[in-house]
Amino acid sequence: KNRYAYRLAAFDTDWNDVETMLDQGAIGELLDLLDAAPVPTNVVAAGLWARILARDTLRHLLAAPRPEHTVIRRIVARIGADAAPPVLAALENCPEGGRQERLLSYLVQIGTAAAPAVAMCLPDATPELARELLVCLAKIAPPAPPPEVQLCREHPDPAVRREAVKLLLGYAESSDSALAVEA
Repeated sequence: KNRYAYRLAAFDTDWNDVETMLDQGAIGELLDLLDAAPVPTNVVAAGLWARILARDTLRHLLAAPRPEHTVIRRIVARIGADAAPPVLAALENCPEGGRQERLLSYLVQIGTAAAPAVAMCLPDATPELARELLVCLAKIAPPAPPPEVQLCREHPDPAVRREAVKLLLGYAESSDSALAVEA
């Protein structure tokens, strides 16, 4: 761990090493350096994160033929809701299957903070993606259903309508149980 701390401290004077590591795709190693930092919120760590994010690293990792899922999860954990738009953009061009499931899992990892971005994609999504986004919203469980979910009740695709109704019924059941507890 001391080796990482020393190397991270060296970046304070020479950001060229960071840029070289980013050029070489050594993002996982940079994240390891950040994890090993004695004070992960110091100026050097902040500068390192700024350089990682300035390159739109998450978008590039998501578009890679063989995404580094561990690295992506670490970046998603760091940037939270700001990770939702690039993940959703990657989903739009992704066929159904394992890769799509992984992308959806990143949205679930973000949690309720991703709900507004997910909901905003519903009106323009393909029926297959809209259905998956509704399932994702059910897992995220925002405090109230986004208005776009109501619109999905009128969707031309029956599978989308069914998922929208299931999601809305989940809110109705939790609302009814909350009322029963209050009574």
